[in-house]
Amino acid sequence: MSQSTDARSWKSSEDDEQDNLNLLFAQELDQNVLEIDPGRFFHTFLGGVPGTSAQACLDALKDPNSASFLNTINSQIQTELHALSGGHHPEGDGLEAIWAAILGRLPTCNPTKRQFDQLVAGAESEADLCEPLASLLTFINLRRRFVVVPNGVPQYTRQQDADSFRPDLALVLLSSEDTRLPNPLGWKDVKVAIQVKRKIETPHIQMAQYAHCMKLEQFDRSFLFTLTITENEFRIARWDSAVCYVTPSINYHEDPSSFIHVVGRLACMSPAQLGYDETFSNAGRVLHSQSTQSNRGILTTLTITPCEVVEDLQESSHTAIKEPIRYLLDDDFLCESRDVLFSRSTRVWKAWLITESGLSSLPNAIKQNWHDEDRTNEAWFYEQTKHIEHGIAHMIHFEDLDRTRLASLPIEPQNVQATWIQESRHSPVLEREVSEGDALVLNDLRHRVLVRLVVKEVGLPLSRIKTPRQLVHVIRDIAIALEALYNCNILHRDISEGNILLSSDENAAPGSRAFLADFGLATRINPETKQPLTSSMKHDHMTGTLPFIATIFHWTELYTPLSVIHHDVESLFLVGIYMVFKFASCEGSGSASTRCRKSLAALRSSDTWLLWLQKQAILSFQDHNFLLPGRWFSIRTFLSEVAFVCGARFNVALRNLAAETNPDISNHDIRTIVGAANALDGESSVGLDEPAI
Repeated sequence: MSQSTDARSWKSSEDDEQDNLNLLFAQELDQNVLEIDPGRFFHTFLGGVPGTSAQACLDALKDPNSASFLNTINSQIQTELHALSGGHHPEGDGLEAIWAAILGRLPTCNPTKRQFDQLVAGAESEADLCEPLASLLTFINLRRRFVVVPNGVPQYTRQQDADSFRPDLALVLLSSEDTRLPNPLGWKDVKVAIQVKRKIETPHIQMAQYAHCMKLEQFDRSFLFTLTITENEFRIARWDSAVCYVTPSINYHEDPSSFIHVVGRLACMSPAQLGYDETFSNAGRVLHSQSTQSNRGILTTLTITPCEVVEDLQESSHTAIKEPIRYLLDDDFLCESRDVLFSRSTRVWKAWLITESGLSSLPNAIKQNWHDEDRTNEAWFYEQTKHIEHGIAHMIHFEDLDRTRLASLPIEPQNVQATWIQESRHSPVLEREVSEGDALVLNDLRHRVLVRLVVKEVGLPLSRIKTPRQLVHVIRDIAIALEALYNCNILHRDISEGNILLSSDENAAPGSRAFLADFGLATRINPETKQPLTSSMKHDHMTGTLPFIATIFHWTELYTPLSVIHHDVESLFLVGIYMVFKFASCEGSGSASTRCRKSLAALRSSDTWLLWLQKQAILSFQDHNFLLPGRWFSIRTFLSEVAFVCGARFNVALRNLAAETNPDISNHDIRTIVGAANALDGESSVGLDEPAI
């Protein structure tokens, strides 16, 4: 009885998790899926419409006794036997057995009924469609293997992503030295993911999940294709970091030439035409079966062509200012965002410059992301702050590579047949909305630019902090950096755990013990009013990383205050207290440690109201919430002083928010915070220099 109950509970939990995931993807896809007429899609993304080669293949499928059909089958057998390298063929050892098996599962085109007989007769489940479809796709493109994905999920190279989705069919990458299928199969190996359904109940949702898996694993893809096939219809989709372009459903029984053309093009396009970035060595392609958990042992180089830095990426001419430079990338990412689909997809590598004499002695950091083209160029902020010697990362090179806007240029408003919108914010269902040639559909797309920045410093994460005193040093040095930015009329607006890095030099001088990186959400401010310049902001809305966003932004969605220096200062304090909670929650089992664990969980919540309550409590520094355990008690007075000045600013902001006026920004409290840190630094309190046990 208990086993049955447990099984039902587990299934219910699994279903709830999948429903939540589907809802997340539906929200991401809302108004970002454009249905394009097939002719324009084929011309724009597949290099043309069906031609003579598609017709020749169709003629062969209509006549199984033709020389063309028989030659193709014979070549397919030879290719499969060659791939086995003398191993046992699953269809049998004799050529006749293999021949019969291939013919038995290959759908041929019935010219009288205008259908592929094997795909409309006897298919009682999706699994019944997979084998004949795989055989048909392979016939269309003999030397490219479309495979039924074996039982078990395609593997991620990173262990935390072990539980993932599984495509029904896939066009996979094969090694030039070994043409056997990758074993095990990884999402890194999938060139095109294919969904097979008897009918589509939630259009685009599952294919979005496949695209998500491929984007996570394939850092070298600027865009990718997916294919959906049912008993009667197919549709092809192209995904980039801004939008999904998709055809309407096309009946492949009535229009087999288009189906053959699409499959043929997907299988024979060059890596660049499939979205692979050829600035990575071997286009970044490393088969999962040839790598360990993080591709260790496989060397990937990246070629960067430094470009002129401009403030507005839309006005960039992609002007090269130096000859191409090559870097050797480390096996692991320094940082990797786990975004859904239409996002920055930030990745950061440790990399060594490749010179004629070998590798540079010290590494740099290379950041790659799809920058919002409406925001001020992140590299421009680095240029404006390069004179700041301490506390700010320093950019060496900038490269402007690719733009999602380029893909949309050949598409006219009349080519857009429909957009797909979320039926309800609480429903994982998309509805088709006819666009009727509305130009706004294309104009409203949030386009992105692929940029790379080479940064001089390679820092360490805040998790490497050893003592409470070191945390105070970090808060002090970053506070000074915020003041330097403010004097340059810049607000960072994303002060977070991940954007503050420790110096790799354990003996670094004051001011250089930590530094600030990532100006992706930064904004310029008016030198006179010290308020953000609207031309430097994409939207007047809350920006930053949720646990560290200033408290006032959680109060209401009806009116969002302008970002000011006080918000960055409060975010810095929230980073400090967050790190205390993070360390202290693992250092004991008493009531103080328990409260730290609860406070940490609250700060990690996505519930705005819970964040509001928790951050208010932090700013008021209530005794029952902040009985810091062990060594962390040594900096409690310092933290309370910082909380006091941030809390005072919050109270002023709250009053101004009620009146919908902007806060007083005539001065800031950075010098007060630095003074408190300097005073503590002269002390020798118990626990201040105590490392973790």
